[in-house]
Amino acid sequence: MSKIKVTFGVRGSGKTTEIIKQAAELGAVIVSPSVHAAKYAKMAAKKLNIKIEDPISFITFLENGTALGRGTGFLFDGLDESLQKMAGTLPVLGVNFCGQFTDIENPKFLLGKWHE
Repeated sequence: MSKIKVTFGVRGSGKTTEIIKQAAELGAVIVSPSVHAAKYAKMAAKKLNIKIEDPISFITFLENGTALGRGTGFLFDGLDESLQKMAGTLPVLGVNFCGQFTDIENPKFLLGKWHE
């Protein structure tokens, strides 16, 4: 099983651009926190002239996930936002990653141009 690649960054630092490039390279489907975010990812890919599978919302993934039958896997954009939506009004206070499935040796940090 392949390792999950983790990218950290502030808003506007290029996380979605990074995941768009990964989606094109891997043939994976982007799962965005909302329909609006999925449309944004599709628009951003088009603007970058990168061909990707149509991104889907987190709700669509939960309802149809593996039944969608496209792509080689999934890339979650804004997973923290998706988890918070699942939790509802209670805050998500933390997450952990099992090193067996996560590339914790090579996390990518994106700080954005104004933070460099």
